[in-house]
Amino acid sequence: MSNARIVRVYNVLRQYDERDVSPALDTMAHSLEVGGLLIEGTSNPTGRMVVFDVYRKAENETLTHQALVFGTNFKQHLMPIDFQAILPKRLIHHAHDQTPAAFFDSWQRGLSLASSAGKIGLRQQWIFAAHQLHKHSGYSIDLRKRILYRGYLVLHSPLYP
Repeated sequence: MSNARIVRVYNVLRQYDERDVSPALDTMAHSLEVGGLLIEGTSNPTGRMVVFDVYRKAENETLTHQALVFGTNFKQHLMPIDFQAILPKRLIHHAHDQTPAAFFDSWQRGLSLASSAGKIGLRQQWIFAAHQLHKHSGYSIDLRKRILYRGYLVLHSPLYP
């Protein structure tokens, strides 16, 4: 039997104790081929918002965190703080720690600047805020138009170990 190239798991690890998340991820990684991706995250009940971690399986069989991804369908106005309720299990209890809190504050400032800069649409504000996070706050954000336009903010940082 061959290993999978990608494994996507949503709304599963939320029921786990935080200390059990890493071993559960390692167990899921056993079914991945080297270089394969593991996507673990959560959505809100309507699917309007998602947050997920992206891991890649390395040659030594370990998982390496690649990105923390926030997603929306732009159907309703939202604020960065809204994503805190659906953070991946490894991060949800640390949302108010210094590093994650600083990120969410910077993101909110970017959205506020977008509004004051005349960016009316939710998509325009999202894209503007992503550029602000990268340019003025120094976050490693994927700025490809096709990613941002589809409602994904890809942060190349785990925000918390």
